[in-house]
Amino acid sequence: GECLGNRSEEYSSNQLIQFMDFLDYKVSNSVADTVRDGRDSHMDGGLVDNQSTARDHLFGQVYTRKKTDVVENVDITNPMSSPDDPSQINEELPISLRKGTRSCTSHPIQRFVSYAKLSKDYKCFITSLSKSVIPRCVEDAREDPKWLHAMTEEMDALAKNDTWELVDIPKGTHLVGSKWVFNVKYKPNGTVERYKARLVAKGFNQKYGIDYLETFAPVAKLKTVRVILALAVQKKWSMDQLDVKNAFLNGYLQEEVYMSMPPRYVQSEKCCHLKKALYGLKQSPRAWFERLRIVMKTNGYKQVNGDHNLFIKQRNGLVSLLLVYVNDMIVIGDDEEEKRKMKERLAAKFDLKDLGKLRYFLGIEIARSETGLVMSQRKYTLDLLKETGKLGCRPFLTPMEFGTKISIKTSNILDEKGKGRYQRLVGKLIYLTLTRPDITYIVNVLSQFMHAPTD
Repeated sequence: GECLGNRSEEYSSNQLIQFMDFLDYKVSNSVADTVRDGRDSHMDGGLVDNQSTARDHLFGQVYTRKKTDVVENVDITNPMSSPDDPSQINEELPISLRKGTRSCTSHPIQRFVSYAKLSKDYKCFITSLSKSVIPRCVEDAREDPKWLHAMTEEMDALAKNDTWELVDIPKGTHLVGSKWVFNVKYKPNGTVERYKARLVAKGFNQKYGIDYLETFAPVAKLKTVRVILALAVQKKWSMDQLDVKNAFLNGYLQEEVYMSMPPRYVQSEKCCHLKKALYGLKQSPRAWFERLRIVMKTNGYKQVNGDHNLFIKQRNGLVSLLLVYVNDMIVIGDDEEEKRKMKERLAAKFDLKDLGKLRYFLGIEIARSETGLVMSQRKYTLDLLKETGKLGCRPFLTPMEFGTKISIKTSNILDEKGKGRYQRLVGKLIYLTLTRPDITYIVNVLSQFMHAPTD
């Protein structure tokens, strides 16, 4: 103890924990050897007369243990097998202490997130979602060969698609910047499908009337997602998921757009004259959806008036539906033949991937059983807690104290940076209400003060 007190400040907490584990292990083994051999043994196996010695490999300090009485010819009986015979219980026997569990917080997240009732396949799936580390910039990606390979694949795909042509930078031309964004695609069983590196344009540099005009493109409403999932459960329809690789690259641009060379592939005095849409451009979603809409209507599908991203086709009393959210698609219905043909037609026009049964859509984990369907944003919630530093916080049973009144104040208003953080956090909570209706009211209250949040 004295040695630890004198030297602990020179070492990190991890080293101290390793040392305690080492000492506990050595002492336990030595005591067990004493009982087994009927004599004192050295920590490293050599014989000594009066004491056992252990050397701390971390600190270089020698620790000694008092001599343990030798146990000779003792019949060690399980006390539980003869509770009425106290003579069989030897209280002098040394006991190997178990290593206790350590936690850096009084409220570990394991107490509140349980996977006990999930199937083995689904446990594997959700665990895979949490273990991947995604680089935030090109410098981080360069250190990992799999991300470098993903960047090379993206550049090859762009070249094959004839997305741009390299030209000399025209004088007086407004250039749009570019950057890399990284992500991981998963298979339905939770294993990694591929590491995705996506080149995106910095659309915030675009100027209206010069390199973009119309930008509106519809997206699927979240209530539509809930409705079609409920319909599939009620009708016992299968739910499949499709993904269009590099979807925005299929849209055609109507404007003249010049983009700077991608990071790590820069050529002096050259720029990219874009022929097709690219992720990040303001008009790219509109160009992609217009191309998809034409393909679906050509194949006899109609857009639903309440949500233009939902396409439906009825034939011989059977129905097939396709819901689109950018490049992610859900296919449901009882017309299996039409669904198969529709997949073939889309695959002929686009680089389509059939992901099988629906399990993960827009950050929502979906588990289906014979009795119903469960939607969860487990990973989304854990990432949000980690981002805000609340992963080990004390939980509350209610989202807001009873009787709390929140009003607009004119003092202690956050600066622009703080206001942006508040608005971003409330926006993430709004998306979380999709599967957590119990926090809807308090999120609604907090969203009323987006314009003037205070400390």
